[in-house]
Amino acid sequence: MIDLQSIIKIPDFAQKGVFKCRVVYGATVESVTFSAYRKKIINKLVLKEAPGLDYDHKYADRSGIEILQKNLPRRTEILITKNHLITDASYANVAFFDGEKWLTPAQPLLHGTCRAHLIAEGKIARAEIHKNDLHLFKKIRLFNAMTDWKNAWELDAFSAF
Repeated sequence: MIDLQSIIKIPDFAQKGVFKCRVVYGATVESVTFSAYRKKIINKLVLKEAPGLDYDHKYADRSGIEILQKNLPRRTEILITKNHLITDASYANVAFFDGEKWLTPAQPLLHGTCRAHLIAEGKIARAEIHKNDLHLFKKIRLFNAMTDWKNAWELDAFSAF
């Protein structure tokens, strides 16, 4: 176990505003950096099949995800599928609104702390979501620990693709 409270010291420039703290570690902490967080603008989604992609932890090596993002149009985000089942976006979990409830993929690449919290609260429920089921949904939300549920990206499912 790494005691992050004893390692992370928030610098003066990061005392106000929203900042990401990135901790790179192996057996020990290798680096701690802070950067201003700027929420991207997302208007469109593109499905990208990635059957061999493994990202069950936040790895420093994101090359598999970066390959999927290559040459995307501006303000476009990927929606990753494995065996045609929806998993996640490149840096966010996803949920789909069917008019009554919000559903999140049962098998995401990264389970995510915000996603786990929303499931525990009953705000979202797990479900297998096939790419061919996307027409059944009205809204899509992308969320993560930096962009919580209230501030999540929300797209109209009919015009997102």
